[in-house]
Formats: sequence, structure tokens, C-alpha cells
Amino acid sequence: MVKLGRLELTGNLLLAPMAMYSDVAIRKICYSYGCSYSFSEQIHATQFVAKDEKLAKKLDLFLPMGIQFLANDPEVFKKAIEMINKKEFYPGLENVMSIDLNLGCPFLMNKNLGAALLNQPELIRKLFKVMKETSSLPISVKMRLAINAKHKKTKPYLRIAKIAQEEGLDFIIVHLRTAGQEYSGKIDLAALKEIRETVKIPLVGNGDIVDVKSGIKMKPFCDALMIGRKAVSDPYLFKQLNLAFKNTKCVFDVIKEKQKCIRQYLRYSEQYNIGFQHIKIHLQALLRDTSNDSLIQKLTHTTTIEEIQDLVK
Repeated sequence: MVKLGRLELTGNLLLAPMAMYSDVAIRKICYSYGCSYSFSEQIHATQFVAKDEKLAKKLDLFLPMGIQFLANDPEVFKKAIEMINKKEFYPGLENVMSIDLNLGCPFLMNKNLGAALLNQPELIRKLFKVMKETSSLPISVKMRLAINAKHKKTKPYLRIAKIAQEEGLDFIIVHLRTAGQEYSGKIDLAALKEIRETVKIPLVGNGDIVDVKSGIKMKPFCDALMIGRKAVSDPYLFKQLNLAFKNTKCVFDVIKEKQKCIRQYLRYSEQYNIGFQHIKIHLQALLRDTSNDSLIQKLTHTTTIEEIQDLVK
């Protein structure tokens, strides 16, 4: 049993929230390989409070999981959390086990959301207070180290970690890059170690966990690991890591595992009525590293589920 504050999990491997990739099918596949927890795609609190019908159709809260919000208005954020407390309007809210605030998205800076808040510690404190005072569920934040390299020199990640601890968050998730790096460049394990030495709040490490070696390298500095993009193409990485943590050797036939994942994904996509674009991008991701570039290219031009099924047989 792994405790991240009040959130109790069966293991220490989590699936990251990813726009266009976080859906119930990939969650179920990752869970089958030993993932212990996952989150929704990022949700704009304003859209959530508006009781948006399109969002209601998009949300796929079929499994126990966390819900992640983009927010910069404490009052709106409070209303969104109250709706979760009341299980109001959106189907599946009874499956929400925790609430996370996104301080990491690098693509909504111009809307003062996600990583844009990293240089606004007082606003962050207000948002954390709202979470603590309003939520009946465990609460967390997922953040980047800083906005850019220059900002990073002031160590905002330590300031925010301290605020999170002071305001009673259950755990912190840290993507070990700046927003300016997006998803390229090296992660900073030294920064994770700094946070570990500065606060006692449970810590989840994230960023460039792409194989067993990189997972083992990050593990000593945190309580749990969060895997993002690599889990979409190689969901079996969860099993490989769990076995490695137990010093058990694990030999995988990558092609057979990917074939298995594709079959599972298609089955779940039909069961849960997953949208066509989600299906296409997930199958393309699963086909990476299989020398099937021509098949990936053909998938790009498909227009129906039947065409996809014929291609991947």
C-alpha cells in the first residue's frame, strides 16, 4: 500500500493526464499492466461550472481516478469542486477519488492558465486554500519546475512546494522540466532532490520515464512515479518497472504485447464508444517502434472504424 497523503494506492506507478490521450481504454490497459492510478484530461474549471454538454460527453469517468482542473479564478474553482462534492450534472463523478490543479501545461500561457501561474505564488496559495477548504477528497498539484530557464534560477518549484505543504495538499506531482522546454531537453533530477529535502509532503516524479533504467534512476527521490507519453506507446512499461522494483527479470516480446494492446484498445473503444480521433492516434502510438511506418501512415488517412480494423488485422 502506498499513501499519498489521504490517497491510498496499491502501488507507486501512476498514469499522467494527457490531452487527447487520456481515455478509459488506455487507462484500463495500463491498469492491467500494474498502473495504480490515473487522471482525467485537463478540464477548464469555467467550462466545467458552465455544465457544458460537450464536456459531459467527453468526460469518461468510468474508473476510480483523479480529475485535473485548469483554474485561475478561486471562486470559479470553488464552484467546480462543490459540484464534485455534490456529484452534480456530470456522469461518473462518484468515481473521482482526488482533485488536481494543473500548474504545468505549457500551451495555455497566453490564457494565464497552467504553467503561467508559476510566477504568481499568491494566486497559487488562494487556489490551494480553496481546494483544502472545499474538497472532501484528497488534493494535489501537478507543476513544472518554472516558466523558463531564467525563471528557474529563482527556484519557484521550492516556493510552490512549500506553499502546497503549508496549505495542506496531500501530494505534489512534479514534471522535471520548465514550461519553455515543453517535452524536449533533459529533466532535472537535482531539482526533484531539492524538493525532497525541502518539504515532507508526498512527492510524485514525472518526466522522461521511458524505460526501466530511467524509472529506477528517479525512484529514490520520490514516493511514486508518473509515466506519460511512453505509457501510450508501451503500456507494458508499468509491468516492467514493477518487476524491476522487485529485482525480478522480465523478458517481453514487444510485437506480441503491442498486438495484444491494439486488440484490447479496439475492444474497449467499442465498449465505451470512444471517438474516432482518439482511436486513430492511440493505434498510431501503439505501432511506434514496430517497423510499421507504412501502416502508421495509412492509419492517418482512414475515415471509418471499419477501415482501421481492416488495416490492423
